[in-house]
Amino acid sequence: MEKALRVWDWLEKYVAAVVGLIATLLLLYSIFMRYFFKTPPEWTEEIVIYMFILIIYITASSLVAEGKHVRATFVVERLPEKYRRGVEVMNGFLALGFCLVVTYLALLIVKATFLSGERSESSLRFPMWITFLCVPMGTSLLSLRYIRRLYRLFFHFSPEDL
Repeated sequence: MEKALRVWDWLEKYVAAVVGLIATLLLLYSIFMRYFFKTPPEWTEEIVIYMFILIIYITASSLVAEGKHVRATFVVERLPEKYRRGVEVMNGFLALGFCLVVTYLALLIVKATFLSGERSESSLRFPMWITFLCVPMGTSLLSLRYIRRLYRLFFHFSPEDL
């Protein structure tokens, strides 16, 4: 199980790095075309924005795994140690619930966008359901990370999990 989790961690970081590199190269191409040939391609900016959205969701999952995602650490660190675990469990359930609701609602939006055939307004005419799919994919990854965190808090607790 630990090996699978290490592969998952590595895969997330690798995908985020590769997508980031491609986004950077596309931006450099756009800048080159704009300043040297005076014909900037409009589609590069659109694709780069979609790539950054994907990177943000993948990175958020990694942050949860490392215990660095948004939490009320300022408050939790001032509590006596015996209460911290309970607060972390409550935080995990609230975050998991939020992620599951967002995943469900985002899937409804993806379905509606797919059925309507909505496309971007640029010359690229990119199918918007693919872009919107980043949200349920990202919140699903976050949900899995929060489930793992809750499991550790309940069954394999160590003070470093706080």
